[in-house]
Amino acid sequence: MTWFSFSSKALNLLLVLPLILRTFSEKELAVYFLFVTIITTSNIIDFGFKSTFVRVFSYANAGLDSIDVIKTKTKISFEGANWGLVERIFSSMKKIYLAISLILVLVLSTIGTYLVTKSINLNDNTTTLWGAWVFVIVTSAIGFYGKIYVCYLEGFNRVALIKKVEGYFSFITVFSKLVVLYFWPTILALIVVEKIWLVINLIRNFYLSKRINDNKISSFKSWGFDVPFLRKLFNLAWKNGVSGILSIGLTNFTGIIYAQLGSTTSVNSYLLSLRVLNLLRDFSKAPFYSKIPLLTKLRAENNLEKLVVISKKNMTLSSAIFLIGAIVTGAFSREILEFIGSNVQFVEYDLWHLLSIAFFIHRYGGMHMQLYLTTNHIISHIVDMVSALLFVLLTLLLFKTFRLYAFPMAMIGSYLGFHSWVSAKYSLKSIKQSFWKFDRWNIVLFILAIVILVISNNA
Repeated sequence: MTWFSFSSKALNLLLVLPLILRTFSEKELAVYFLFVTIITTSNIIDFGFKSTFVRVFSYANAGLDSIDVIKTKTKISFEGANWGLVERIFSSMKKIYLAISLILVLVLSTIGTYLVTKSINLNDNTTTLWGAWVFVIVTSAIGFYGKIYVCYLEGFNRVALIKKVEGYFSFITVFSKLVVLYFWPTILALIVVEKIWLVINLIRNFYLSKRINDNKISSFKSWGFDVPFLRKLFNLAWKNGVSGILSIGLTNFTGIIYAQLGSTTSVNSYLLSLRVLNLLRDFSKAPFYSKIPLLTKLRAENNLEKLVVISKKNMTLSSAIFLIGAIVTGAFSREILEFIGSNVQFVEYDLWHLLSIAFFIHRYGGMHMQLYLTTNHIISHIVDMVSALLFVLLTLLLFKTFRLYAFPMAMIGSYLGFHSWVSAKYSLKSIKQSFWKFDRWNIVLFILAIVILVISNNA
């Protein structure tokens, strides 16, 4: 069902994106891609908070009586779910998400507005583009708050249910975009039809939450400002939130920064490549990330044997899907864009290959970190802070000489220099596995992909 959901979203790459590239002018595309990049970057905050709440709901679902670090001696206290803990988590989660949603509005209204001003002012239709940006700000905050229901559903391992419905809605969204691009081809209309579904999705997930667990969610009571518990949850969540911004967010920040420095043509090419890589990354996440609620529950039950089998298999499958997608996209992207009459060119092959390698190395470390976080011992913010510092230093050293190529080179250096090997070290130690025994197929796939890229470059 997760694959079904991501497959429907992949239609954005196959149907919607080509039409966007052909319909809008170069200056309009610069605005649209910058909007998308900022939206994606702002959503990074949710990765940290969502993963935290999904994890603690999984603990409560397994029958634990606390959200402390999972150790081998941790005992299950309840047969079935601990509903008292579930209710307490949900009450606290609503307050935290509301606060962060308001902060998101503030950040987008100030920093975000500053970042989009240059690109918007290059166009003639500035009024409609500013209207689109206001709509982005409001709906982004609403969509962020609505993730409380996603956390609840996934925490109880209803991934199949939510992804199945999400897939159907994604198909409808794609159809809506195609209609708009055909009859009302403006950035404002496209943004409205894209973002209005965030509000609809909130309502949808609310009703799905009522359908599971005999509608217990309707009887949940507010715990008021349960300060000690709020502090404990927020302490877990902000670390994951910072980690999300500093890890995946770094790649999107490069696009935002370059939009202030580069020419419209080169910026559009780079933002397009980031858009495609993000879609590939999201699609390839399905095998592993859909299993995180289950892996968390297995960790709570101390069932490491089954946890190792499931995580190893799905990490390898996820890596293979991403590498195949990146190789195929790099091989045929230019011909496809030329065929559809795109107003944006694809990046150079060498740059695409470097970006693909950087994304792969980060995904490898990211999956290991997610596996380790099932223990609820949060170290991701420290790992990503160090990696971010390395990235900034390398970028400053390389940008003058290598320009745009400095970004993927700095990513690769920072990920290999700290993020990936530290994440793997902690993850493998927690499941009592050796590096080669657990990861040999990931390494073989990566080496094979490098060989294919070298051969294709020389062909």
